[in-house]
Amino acid sequence: MKTIIVAFTVIASFTFFGCSTNSVEPAIKNEINISRSSITLGALQLSTDTFKISSNINWEIISGASWLEVAKRTGKGDTILSVLANEPNRYNTDRSAKLFIRSKKDSISKVITIIQEGSYVPTLLAGDGSLDFSEGTGASASFNNLKGIAVDLNGNAYVADMNNQRIRSIEWPTGKTSTLAGNGILGNIDGTITSATLYNPYDLTLDEYGNIYFTSSSGTVRKIAKDGSVSVFSDGGNSFYANDKFRGVTGIVYSLGYLYVADFGRNEIRKISMDGEGTTIAGSGKSGFDDGISTKATFNYPNDLAVGPNGEIYVADGWNIALRKITRDGVVTTVAGDGTQGFRDGHVKQAKFEYVTSVAVSNKNLIFVADGDKIRKIDADGNVRTIGINGRPFILPVNGNRVISSIECWGDRLYVTLQSGSVYILDK
Repeated sequence: MKTIIVAFTVIASFTFFGCSTNSVEPAIKNEINISRSSITLGALQLSTDTFKISSNINWEIISGASWLEVAKRTGKGDTILSVLANEPNRYNTDRSAKLFIRSKKDSISKVITIIQEGSYVPTLLAGDGSLDFSEGTGASASFNNLKGIAVDLNGNAYVADMNNQRIRSIEWPTGKTSTLAGNGILGNIDGTITSATLYNPYDLTLDEYGNIYFTSSSGTVRKIAKDGSVSVFSDGGNSFYANDKFRGVTGIVYSLGYLYVADFGRNEIRKISMDGEGTTIAGSGKSGFDDGISTKATFNYPNDLAVGPNGEIYVADGWNIALRKITRDGVVTTVAGDGTQGFRDGHVKQAKFEYVTSVAVSNKNLIFVADGDKIRKIDADGNVRTIGINGRPFILPVNGNRVISSIECWGDRLYVTLQSGSVYILDK
């Protein structure tokens, strides 16, 4: 028995050492891998983004585009590289270039397509920027402290001319401007187009029948009917809680038979039925910056609203310097902005805003945010970029009040009101 055990041990040992001495190491495959196949840069100069190269061999980058810079042209191993547009794209169409990452020795090549977005082209629709009041066409019209804007199916615009105590209409494409409601007297009297008085109108929206609803410092939502009559539509209360009224209303938007109103005095988002009954759909009534379900969430001076193509509501949460979203299930999340003021493009988790005053959503689900005198765009991948306007970040190239009050989407166009008293259309 002992002899058998010893013999087995010797054979096993021989087999082990035999395998070890005759084994062959597998050949290492030379590779170049890239983290992204395409990158989109903004239209502005110095717009930048990054990608990663993973390689076990030497590589080099070839590019023939004069407007594109790469941080490093040669290397080996894992490397994160930045690409940068060294000049603005002043044209209204995108342009592209290809980066070739290759190894001459091993005939390995990878390609990244770099796209630089085109700029928007501004066209003055109405207003001479004089902070005055005059009817007219195009630059012969004047406004005083423009606020919200709404656009109908034909491209005609309607604006809240706050200090002139009027709602004005602007025909597209002529720019012919006229008063739709209000006589210039500060007040809160219902009546006809000329007899009704308005109290600092702030924002407005339209339903599918052409009725206009607007908010104002009176603390109510008022309605301009198709026949021109002006009346109070809702004070925010309802038949169960008559005192559950607005405390200060700013942004308003219509969608599928309901009005949604930003009540900055209550830090809540309210839903108004076509009977004028109001309920709270988000916000606890306290100021704060908490995501969560419905009335567990908090806001801090919400000042504008927009509805996305899937029924979600976007909130320009002013004093939180953030863009928030309310899903159809009532869940509030933060889309971009962390509550601190700054200016940085990039992914929504890193991007910063100086101001968040207005929001608009296109039918392609692109989100636009008014940020002081600039407009920021958030794409479907969560990238925040400052849009180019003739290669600049501003609508007006000169000094002065370039602050944007409100933005609205109409197809691929953006309608923009400036506090200085002008309405522009941005088109690509």
